[in-house]
Amino acid sequence: MIKPSDLGLPFPEWRQYQLDAIIQVDNTQAKYILLEAPTGCGKSGIAVGLARLSGADSTAVVCHTLQLQDQYLQIDGLHTVKGRNNFPCLIQDSTAGDAPCTISGPMKCTKYHDCPYYVQLARGLAAQVSVHNYAYWLPSANYQKRFTDLNLLVLDECHLLEDQLRKFVQVELSSWSLKSVGLSLPDYGNDIGRWRVWADESASMFRAEANEAYDFDKLTKPQVVEIQRVRAIHDKLDTLSRRLEDDWLVEHIGQSHVFRPVWVTQFGHQYVFRHAEKILMMSATILDAEHFCAGLGIPAKEAAFFRLPSTFPKRQRPIIFRPATKVGQKSTTQDSQMLVNAVDRILEAHSTEKGLIHTTNYNIAALLTTTCRNKQRLVTHDTKGRGTALDAFKQSNVPLVLVSPSMQTGVDLPYDLCRFIIVAKLPFPNKGDEQVKRRMSLGPDGLPNKRGQSWYMWQTACTLVQSVGRGMRAPDDACVSYIVDGHFRWFKQAVRGMLPSWFTEVLKEEVDTSGVVAQIRQMSINMLGEEEEPF
Repeated sequence: MIKPSDLGLPFPEWRQYQLDAIIQVDNTQAKYILLEAPTGCGKSGIAVGLARLSGADSTAVVCHTLQLQDQYLQIDGLHTVKGRNNFPCLIQDSTAGDAPCTISGPMKCTKYHDCPYYVQLARGLAAQVSVHNYAYWLPSANYQKRFTDLNLLVLDECHLLEDQLRKFVQVELSSWSLKSVGLSLPDYGNDIGRWRVWADESASMFRAEANEAYDFDKLTKPQVVEIQRVRAIHDKLDTLSRRLEDDWLVEHIGQSHVFRPVWVTQFGHQYVFRHAEKILMMSATILDAEHFCAGLGIPAKEAAFFRLPSTFPKRQRPIIFRPATKVGQKSTTQDSQMLVNAVDRILEAHSTEKGLIHTTNYNIAALLTTTCRNKQRLVTHDTKGRGTALDAFKQSNVPLVLVSPSMQTGVDLPYDLCRFIIVAKLPFPNKGDEQVKRRMSLGPDGLPNKRGQSWYMWQTACTLVQSVGRGMRAPDDACVSYIVDGHFRWFKQAVRGMLPSWFTEVLKEEVDTSGVVAQIRQMSINMLGEEEEPF
């Protein structure tokens, strides 16, 4: 049998299902392989093991964050490639992102061969397996033509690919950035034709300046920053004039306008899939291959879908459905109090442990942090303070509970950082959002979407499954998850074919008897105007 060391992997033995997954994917003839693998399956070992077993000469692994990139460095022979802002410039006091070479090229720089940015780039280009993040790889492959013509492209955390691709193709223009170059941002509403003409005419004003050649030796740091700003604005305007389609969304957010497609179907091949012979996409939450492929423009007949079970002990990751009330826009004051009471009872059962509460929106976060009996333990954040709140929560030795509408993905809270999770409200996409409304009415092909409601349920299921995985990160870890939104009773039936077995096998329903007593007491108060003894 093949051993991990035979493939240069630094662990003594395979994790359960790991080698089987590598061999199965290697033997698959499909161009697109979807591998649903929960935390603990060893996705990095599967990715690198596949690259080496298949004899791929060039493999790029793309993941979501710098932290995930660094995890791959535990394997010898891999090289991570990161963006310029992660490295210092050796000839001026700035990062490599503001270096003169960004304007005139690096060849005149006397420190070019010692520059840490270019050194790591050269190592990555020469490596059999290079590791990137989406924000770096997408422009690098499509604009600089680097890390393309691959034998194998591995897309880790692929449930985020559609969103990363949308961010890559969308254009955001702010009033202050345009004002800095003498332009004002008009408001043409949803008139795509007028926006397209305006963008083309505005881009032409800066075309000569944006394409001007500069002498490396005469560039100062302020000049570099100014030239970068002009070029960035020109490129955005030029891209907008060429890319903007009649069915795109135009959103006015604060002092900015954001132009983005409803679906990114037409961009999957153009910007991602054409760069490799074989694509391996891995995530704990693919759930429905048909919806996943449709959103990225993947031909279903060219895709293969595999699911791996969880390797974590069941008793250490229970998911408890303990309905308090149905949480939503129609919730009454009484419903809100029932939710608060249910959350308080869970907090008191975990009085010495840190935890995480998913609220889906800021209104519920505010409700809990201001009215819970245990509010002194609760910490939250606004739209700009997510990272600061998360860091403070991690560093605290007090049994705090983080209350947030935006911690469902990309958060790693192992061991004592999170021993319990509460899903206060199911993470239904906001039907008031224009993109959600468009997607439910029109499919990726532009025709009426017969599966619009199914897509909506799939999106909710993906986020829910991600939510309960934030605190259970290793075989010897332990974290209990509670779902208190009563809507889950009908929802679990609606998506029963989507939820993975590792989720459903530990799911159980509990009746919160103390909550029932409280509800009866409250009903008595409402009817009689005084508190009656419960029966």
